[in-house]
Amino acid sequence: MTEAEGKKRFPDFIIGGAMKCGTSSIHTILSSRKDVFIPGGEVHFFTMGDPIQSTETVKFDPDRTRFDLDSKEKVEWYESFFEDASEEQLIGEDSTTYLPSQVAPERIQKMLPEVKLIFMLRNPVDRTHSHYRHLVNSGRATKTFEQELMHGSSTLHLRSMYKPQLERYFQIFSRDQIKVVLFERFVQETQAVVDEVCSYLDLPGSIDLDEVQTHANPSWYPKWPKIYFAINYLLKGKIDRYRYHWPGEPSETHSPDFSFGERLIRGLLLRIRRRMPKQESYPPMDELMRERLKQIYARRNRGIGKMIDADIGKYWPGFE
Repeated sequence: MTEAEGKKRFPDFIIGGAMKCGTSSIHTILSSRKDVFIPGGEVHFFTMGDPIQSTETVKFDPDRTRFDLDSKEKVEWYESFFEDASEEQLIGEDSTTYLPSQVAPERIQKMLPEVKLIFMLRNPVDRTHSHYRHLVNSGRATKTFEQELMHGSSTLHLRSMYKPQLERYFQIFSRDQIKVVLFERFVQETQAVVDEVCSYLDLPGSIDLDEVQTHANPSWYPKWPKIYFAINYLLKGKIDRYRYHWPGEPSETHSPDFSFGERLIRGLLLRIRRRMPKQESYPPMDELMRERLKQIYARRNRGIGKMIDADIGKYWPGFE
């Protein structure tokens, strides 16, 4: 084995969130370069076993989902995502759980102290609404937007409170290792933002956006939401999205032991849901709810503009 073949390859940069802020698009754009390698899906290595950002791990064997850099199996599992990268390529990964996680910053710094970080932020109110649509699309929301905010996943709110999340990274990484991009500016000035990101990553030249799909992971909304919600409710607990995601072989206890009848009904419900008509537009947010959310998120993110040296109010009216 040559020295090059035996050298471990890990990310040179990480797109760490926030969720529903254009991370899939910047991933797609950067991946269009021949000198960049990014695995196809999110890895979530540094939030392994995090019960807040990866709640589904509580039903798995704790040893399988425990973050442990001394575990050869776990480190090799992470490395396997980058084994197809050539020596000439810059390696990246993106996982939207990294920014909100309380444990990810120190884990990343311990393993990849020189890594460059990219975070994309969006008007928190719009991000929360888009996050809700994602939960609907993926079968995890069973109520209206307002009902989910009150009775559903707390991550709808938590992932829009950027300031304390960024502070954790600024405390242990140097400023020149962190690039913050505003989603709204990315949409308005895509080429300029892409040029800046390439320069930040020390990539020569830029990217011709006329030859790249710049809008990845578009969202949609069911045409008949009440029926869709009912199917989502009936399927809750019957779909295991992460059975094969974590390192190690899953055991039989990782998923419920469904009877033949239950499997039949589950398959039927999934087929019905897949075939239900969809629409690109979605119901607008109630203006009173929008104003209440703006007040909540403006307080929790106060001073973020100064922190990231950006004119936040220009893109997020009412924020500073």
